[in-house]
Amino acid sequence: MHIAAIHIGKNEQIKTYAKEFSKTVSNSNNFVTIIDGVMETPRMSHFRYVAFFIDSGRPFSNNCANELKKFLKEVNIQNAKHCSLFINNRIFVNKTFLAYMKILEENGFVLHFTEVIKNINELRYILEGFYIPD
Repeated sequence: MHIAAIHIGKNEQIKTYAKEFSKTVSNSNNFVTIIDGVMETPRMSHFRYVAFFIDSGRPFSNNCANELKKFLKEVNIQNAKHCSLFINNRIFVNKTFLAYMKILEENGFVLHFTEVIKNINELRYILEGFYIPD
């Protein structure tokens, strides 16, 4: 299955999470493409599943909601109905997390899995039992 791992934000931790997801999920006979959601606007019509890795931003400052909206507007994701959302942990992250989920649902995605990630070891633990719906 073709899977897109899209990272949005300037935080290097988010990019590391996307790479770890790609490495782990690729081992189970899937083809994963890592996409920088800020710098790239690729054709998305052939992806069947999308995993979003979005920076939660700093407390009391702007998050990446505008970048997510811009990315979804510029690319045409037709075949992917299911997606996962992973964001990095910070203080007061819940409001940002809900905002990202709302944006994705407004664009027609069904959220298959959502998680606030504290560190790379937690992501590895989550990905051990991770499955992708058909």
